[in-house]
Amino acid sequence: MNSIIFVSIAIFIIGLIMTMSGRGGGNFYVPILVLAGLSMYQAAAMGQFILMIAALTGMLVFNKKKMVDWKLALIIDPRPI
Repeated sequence: MNSIIFVSIAIFIIGLIMTMSGRGGGNFYVPILVLAGLSMYQAAAMGQFILMIAALTGMLVFNKKKMVDWKLALIIDPRPI
């Protein structure tokens, strides 16, 4: 139980710092998750999930402050047809 709390707090802090700085952070998430007992494959998948949630959260915050240029975003990464 203590390891789950420690891992959650560590990932939250790392995610917060990495999202604010525009970095991924997967190289920090995966070793923490492996040390917590997950297999390498599970840790890598969980790291990708954490990155997706952090990216979505960052996008929502920046969109709320009207700091997202959607025209440019759609040019850089167009929607699939």
